[in-house]
Amino acid sequence: MADKKVIVVIDDEKDLARLVKDILEQSQGYEVHLAYDGITGRELVFTLHPDLVLSDLVMPQIKGDRLIKDIRNNPETKNTPIILMSGLGELTLFQHSEQTKWNAQVDPDLPQDYNEKVIISEYNIEEIAKAFGVQGFLTKPFDFKTLVDAIAQAIRSR
Repeated sequence: MADKKVIVVIDDEKDLARLVKDILEQSQGYEVHLAYDGITGRELVFTLHPDLVLSDLVMPQIKGDRLIKDIRNNPETKNTPIILMSGLGELTLFQHSEQTKWNAQVDPDLPQDYNEKVIISEYNIEEIAKAFGVQGFLTKPFDFKTLVDAIAQAIRSR
């Protein structure tokens, strides 16, 4: 029997993280470790050398973009597949920051939820993933079939 694939899930939304863990362990047989902030998550990644990291974008202590840089700069984890997940509002926050390479045309006179939809419609998921240097990007809320498929694809591409 093959060894279980190890996944580190990093998300400050504890209920979502636990739900993802339960689904991935029970339906897919993965070994899942949880962290609720970026620093703890980074330490888990550096210790476990997982087969995949599933991380939120905006979380306490260090954000997802910094976590990605740290993982990519460590010779032991630099090739670890990463799937980033975020709500639309978090994308708006990062769209305005200088930390990303992409930039959407956001109209400040329109309601924020409209601008959030503009970002997703103007930039497809592949472009967002490429901008962050990750193998996948999921927008919250996501269905679990999409999650499971993205994880399987990222692990296969390793």
